[in-house]
Amino acid sequence: MKKGFAVMTVLALAVLFVGCKKSESTSPVVTQESASPVVQETAPKYSVLVDSVLLDGSYWTLNDEGKMDWVQYLVPGVSVQAYATADPLLNPEYEMIKDAIRTTDGAKRNFYHVYCPEMREDYWVQEYSIVLNAYPAVIYCEEDGKVASLYKTPDLAATGNRNLDDFTIVACINEEPDTLTYDHADKFSHVQIYDKKDGTITGYVRNSFINTEEVMVSYAQMDNKRKDKEQVKNYDVAVLEELYDSCGALANYMWR
Repeated sequence: MKKGFAVMTVLALAVLFVGCKKSESTSPVVTQESASPVVQETAPKYSVLVDSVLLDGSYWTLNDEGKMDWVQYLVPGVSVQAYATADPLLNPEYEMIKDAIRTTDGAKRNFYHVYCPEMREDYWVQEYSIVLNAYPAVIYCEEDGKVASLYKTPDLAATGNRNLDDFTIVACINEEPDTLTYDHADKFSHVQIYDKKDGTITGYVRNSFINTEEVMVSYAQMDNKRKDKEQVKNYDVAVLEELYDSCGALANYMWR
């Protein structure tokens, strides 16, 4: 009897299981899902990096109060990338903070946001110190007796208004020469220099005096740093000797 009951139970469960399966297959349960909103990801406004050059000044960081904290002095002629809204050809807007307060002295200055590839860090730099959409170079005269001059216009008939020494660091602005206005504009580079006495100066230099080799720029950077150290009272002799050695090593490499 017990054996028969067990068999009946198994058969009943089997029928129930089959019935459930059949019920599920003939009457499917439809779940209505509410349409979730589509979130469109937008690129940051200042997502384009534009090659630029720093000619003077320091690196700064923006603190929580919206003020600028000094970090360190920069090396003139260093290449950085400025944050912008678009390619330089499209007349972009650059990321800038106007009248930001420096915590060092409370002065208000305009700052640009840049990325420094050498240090892999973001910084802010003062407006006067950066040349946007540019690349670094140095003045170098390969022929004895010739001197590079800075012109107000890219014109062979123009008279230079300033002579530039060898290894003067310049920022060459990326732009197409204005050959419609000046027949020989393609023989000049539009440059910007920084003079500690006269400040920022813009003009044109003949291409034959422009050298863009990285080793030449590095030599000029070290040589300028050496000259600055020599002007400082109680300078660190070890640092100066190291700069002399570095300049000498680069000079041997350049003229070997």
